[in-house]
Amino acid sequence: MRRMSLTQKLALVIGLAVVFASGCDEDRVRREAAEGADAQSVMEGSIAKSGVKKAARWREVLVVKNKKTVKTKTFKITGAEWKIRWKTKPKKGQETEEFLVVLYDKKNKDVNEIIANDLGEVEDFLYLDGKGDYYLEVTTNMPYELVVEERKPGATPQ
Repeated sequence: MRRMSLTQKLALVIGLAVVFASGCDEDRVRREAAEGADAQSVMEGSIAKSGVKKAARWREVLVVKNKKTVKTKTFKITGAEWKIRWKTKPKKGQETEEFLVVLYDKKNKDVNEIIANDLGEVEDFLYLDGKGDYYLEVTTNMPYELVVEERKPGATPQ
């Protein structure tokens, strides 16, 4: 039986570490999301950023298309999971315009959460958890579309 040299042993250990790490990174992300590693829930209704979600059936709760600062009407979230998605389209010369979205809990107006703080053209979304009555304050001077959706009752990820 031939003995492995130190270089061969080191190459084998590094190769195994790379294979192991590539399979574990996705598990770590899911585990941290499930544990709420980055969730800072301070509002009534337990708003917390959710982990990665699969496609599901969603119901629109609020749609805002505008190009100026607005405070939305109050909207009611009846399910546990919901999301906010937005898309900005600055006009020429507005590439550095700020887009700020702040979420407020109607029951506790002193508590808020910054949902988006972007510059220029962007398309993004954020998953949230927690039932309740909320409203948004959008601050910008460029065209945008913002949609609040909640998972339909009984809908499961596909």
